Amino acid sequence: RARLRCDADASGLTLTVVGGRFLGLPLPRALLPRGVATEAVDAEGCFSFDVPIALPLIGRLVHYRGWLKPRP
Repeated sequence: RARLRCDADASGLTLTVVGGRFLGLPLPRALLPRGVATEAVDAEGCFSFDVPIALPLIGRLVHYRGWLKPRP
């Protein structure tokens, strides 16, 4: 389980891992997943996202990004 901090500004949202648990036990900061996820909406209403996730000592687990357009 991960605890995220959500920061919002004019460019969109930023989600940062600030805590976590594994098997119910709190994880030390050094073992927390790494990555700063971003979400934004442009002037045409297109939603974009970029979500990298990495683990210490292992490296990148997954990185997904993309966009969604509203239906006309």
